[in-house]
Amino acid sequence: MLTVFSGAAATPPSKLVVSVQTQNGFFSTGDDIGALNPHDYRPNEFVTNDFIFEGLVAWDGKNPTGLDNIAGNEDDYVSPSLAKDWKTAYNETGKCRYVITFDLLEGVTFHDGTPWNAAAAVANFNQIMGGVGVLGFPKALAGMHDWLGFTQYLDAWEAVDEMTFSLTFTSYYEAALRELSTIRPFRMSSVAALPSLEHRGISHVAEKNGLRNGGTWPNKCAKQAHYVVGKTGIPGSTDPTAGSTGWALTSLGVGEKLFTVDQFGFIVGQVAASVARPVSDNYNVWTVTLKPNYHFSDGTRVTAGLVATCLQELNDKNSSSGKARASVGVMTVTAESELVVKIVSERSTHIMDSVLAEWIFTIYYNKGDEYIFTGPYAVDNFDTDTFHLIPNLYYPLAEQRPTLTITKYGGSGELAAAAIAGTVDVGFHLAADDIAPVNSAKGVSVTSFEVEYQYMMFHNTDKPQLADVRVREAIDVAINRNAFPTELPDALPTRSMFPEASPYFSDGSNMAADTSAAATLLDQAGWALDGSKRTKDGKDLSIKLVAYPQRPGLVTLQLLIAQSLTDLGINVTSVVTSSESWDELDDLMAAGEYDLLMWAQHTLPAGDPGSFLNGFFRTNASGNHAHWSSSSVDSMLDDLNAITDKHARVNETKAIQAAILAEAPVSMLMTPTWHVSLSDRVNSTYVPWGSDYHVIRADEFLSGYTNCFFWRGATRRLPAADFNKTCFSLENADTCVYAEHETVSEVLFTKFESHRNNPAYDSVILRAYPSQDAVEDALLDSSLDVAYGVNTVSSEAFLAAKTNARLVAEQAPTELNSRHVVFNSGTILTKNKRKFVMCAIESGRAKLYQGALAAETQMDTLFDPALPHCGVLSTLSSSKELCESGTGVTADDFADTPLRVLYRAYDPFAVAIADEVIAGLDAKGIPNERLGANDRDQYNEYNCDYTAGFDYDGSPSECDDGDFACLAKHHTWDLSVSQTWGPPYDPTSKLWDMTHRWCSAESDAAGVMNMESMPFEEFRTHVRALSTLYDDDERQAQYDLVLTTLHNEAIFLPYTAKRQIAVHNARVSNFRFGFMEFDFPLANLMPGDASFWPAPPPPPPPPDDGLSSGEIAGIVIGAVVGALLLLSVIFLAGKPVFKPYTEVVKESNYNGAPPQTEAA
Repeated sequence: MLTVFSGAAATPPSKLVVSVQTQNGFFSTGDDIGALNPHDYRPNEFVTNDFIFEGLVAWDGKNPTGLDNIAGNEDDYVSPSLAKDWKTAYNETGKCRYVITFDLLEGVTFHDGTPWNAAAAVANFNQIMGGVGVLGFPKALAGMHDWLGFTQYLDAWEAVDEMTFSLTFTSYYEAALRELSTIRPFRMSSVAALPSLEHRGISHVAEKNGLRNGGTWPNKCAKQAHYVVGKTGIPGSTDPTAGSTGWALTSLGVGEKLFTVDQFGFIVGQVAASVARPVSDNYNVWTVTLKPNYHFSDGTRVTAGLVATCLQELNDKNSSSGKARASVGVMTVTAESELVVKIVSERSTHIMDSVLAEWIFTIYYNKGDEYIFTGPYAVDNFDTDTFHLIPNLYYPLAEQRPTLTITKYGGSGELAAAAIAGTVDVGFHLAADDIAPVNSAKGVSVTSFEVEYQYMMFHNTDKPQLADVRVREAIDVAINRNAFPTELPDALPTRSMFPEASPYFSDGSNMAADTSAAATLLDQAGWALDGSKRTKDGKDLSIKLVAYPQRPGLVTLQLLIAQSLTDLGINVTSVVTSSESWDELDDLMAAGEYDLLMWAQHTLPAGDPGSFLNGFFRTNASGNHAHWSSSSVDSMLDDLNAITDKHARVNETKAIQAAILAEAPVSMLMTPTWHVSLSDRVNSTYVPWGSDYHVIRADEFLSGYTNCFFWRGATRRLPAADFNKTCFSLENADTCVYAEHETVSEVLFTKFESHRNNPAYDSVILRAYPSQDAVEDALLDSSLDVAYGVNTVSSEAFLAAKTNARLVAEQAPTELNSRHVVFNSGTILTKNKRKFVMCAIESGRAKLYQGALAAETQMDTLFDPALPHCGVLSTLSSSKELCESGTGVTADDFADTPLRVLYRAYDPFAVAIADEVIAGLDAKGIPNERLGANDRDQYNEYNCDYTAGFDYDGSPSECDDGDFACLAKHHTWDLSVSQTWGPPYDPTSKLWDMTHRWCSAESDAAGVMNMESMPFEEFRTHVRALSTLYDDDERQAQYDLVLTTLHNEAIFLPYTAKRQIAVHNARVSNFRFGFMEFDFPLANLMPGDASFWPAPPPPPPPPDDGLSSGEIAGIVIGAVVGALLLLSVIFLAGKPVFKPYTEVVKESNYNGAPPQTEAA
């Protein structure tokens, strides 16, 4: 009864209260809608996810000809949604791939204000598929979605541009657009709501941080590893055009070059596949072909255009320093095609792959103010002391990589202390003095390796005392190189510019000091010995000797050399620059404030000597720290650049070395061995090589396991209110619970004001009711506006609503899915037996058509013949004719094996069908047992029991192949009251779901295991080929074969096609049905007959002696504050685009009536 207050005018309602059909029947007390996760399965409810989320396309029952208005092709019944149109292409690459390219709808935002665009689509598909959209890369959750052929053929996806998105399938897949219209898992969420795939977060119940929720994974799939790498120097930025930053980022596994040097000294492609000269005798023009399907760490495809821009920028920006021009001078770089880069160089070279392997040529692209690279790791964040790295998801084996923290330490001593304390896993690298204490510590050890570096000392020829070559020679011969190994274990003294293992090694000199020869040279230069000092023109011979501690061995050598020079009578001032940064060293070098400069250099970084020799000894080269010039050496370097014969190149290199060393602008000192600390956690996965050019490589730290994301099945329900607060937290993978005895009372969805559909109601309340009777009572007392779905009200209540002026009873004009009984061929082992049973129960359908199923459409085919590919069904025999064709079976054949009838006891329609099935069996004298499932989860479990007889891949685990009598004992039912899924699933997705080798949780998968005329493997092959057949006639013939076989094998007895029903209050108008079972188009609804609008509420009563109004408000707010976090965290996108939160109430306080207070 409505109460109207005097003087109050009725107002249009802004709130809509609904009850809806769910997978468990209807939304009842004790149910949960799940986490509102668009990519996940139960307990996430279809209908509430449909309230909130939209997909690229939508199923449209009014649009049988699809977007192109042509019947009988891929987009029948499919209309635009977040994509406004699309194009399909097949086999354009000659590789039989099928590509759908979508133009996305502009001007759409998610609830958090972030834009809908191609990048958001990519992020969602990354989560749906459990991987990145690169051809051939693992998609860890493809198996979870294998009830759809779509996910089994989808192999790549990318943002073509900001508003263009493409999907690439490994073969033609005709059903792709129809399957893409399903409510899950293909609806889109704001990127801000998604977990971090880089940190192994996946938007699926069963996957959190590599853990199966509520279950136990093998230890190998515990949490993603995290390691700390300690270094004495890290980059100061991520700008690869600044100094040696590109080299440093490549050393950390963030950057890559077109080519690199492998462990064995060979030049190999990294980002590039090959290099060639278009004109065979022109060594100034080269083309580089990039690897196909190579990606930057943000998923952007590596193209010739981006690479050309990168190389040109490096060559131009480093023109003053010459780092990028050392080998070939000025380069002009252009894109010849999508994957071919053209390089024209000022100076010729026969080894462009080696040039492009030089450290300066790190590949990147500039994304706004951010630099994006291609290496196995990406920069998550960084500061002056640390770099935090995450796996590059677009790099092979990303799922096996840990996260890394690169921490800077102020020298070897600090690094050794951290290694001993166990706070670093890799210490790169240690001074020799620190080896023993680290090795004696628990849980850590030191590994040593010979590096390709050479330690050397440059003589600054700009200084007057060092302009004389005799002084330089004296200093060189005064050094006792044989003393080096005493202080630096495993050091190899040398005067060669290149390591002994290389073909360019050249050294036959004496490593011992020759102090006599040194003294003679100084005497000849006029530096006479006066007491203990060398003087000339009244001035002492003084030397400023500079070393930097980032290479610990240099400081050790500095001490030894200073002593040797002091003994020769030279005043030595030793300077060790700061370990905190390179700034002090850079300033000294820029000002030329050194006489002797200790230096460590990889002299074969690209496998060829040209880079080092040109970069450090050519006149005015950026690395010419000796400030030395020789026209004859410059000429020899020009000759070297033009030599193509390997042996001649070796000989010329040795001649250049001799010419340089004869002038002594540099003293080559030793080839070092470096020492790296390794914690026990990494010592089996980290093997250093490549000096510090490859501190972190793609082959290091790998777990060796590729299936840590492999789905094993969800086991727990997750509450909507706490999902994002706890279950999406990496720290709390298994804590999603309500308080004891609490259930969801109602869920409030609030209008998203800027949505293009502009819903009339400001809010929608989904309310839980304890029973159908309670739903019907709420309709009658007007506290409920709409009951939507065949399970929300009984047939009797639906018919009664037609005579109630306050209510409107609606029935959909089109059918949904069909109800049927499944005959388990795995237990009823012959089709004649199945036909006998079918005849026993077939006649009971007539009674149901007059009773419980009276409002539905009678069906005698498994699917609606009007659906795509189902026309053959209208030509087949009736179920009665089929069952009567059976022979040779009597009720006695079932005497020892009662038929177990499985049904959903929570679904009154399924109960009614089960009652008639059992009555028919009883009448025929066939023993039987009831098997009622109390909820959907229990029903699913019954459908999965038979898999205990199989290994996961489908092979029998204890029975011989084909021994179905043995396998039958694992089935727990014989007849099952079931249903198809309706559009857009029928027939393609539903048939595919029957082909599981593991549990699909549906009865039909078990039902088809033992068909006489088509063995399961043959059936599976036919079904899984259906959508891959490009020829229309061939595809239809295959559908005809499959559907006819299912009919003839007596696997299904159809009953009715469901027609959706709804009852709503007359104050609601513009009602429309959706085209899928759980598609409830709320945005269409509007306030209706004004005579039924509610009056404004009366003034609030005065407070009593109990709680104050403020305290009451506090209680209400306290009840929902946890749920409100969902608004601030999840930020979901949606169809009428409502925002959700959940209010929970104590079960013991719930009496079936609506709550007296509602949170708004």
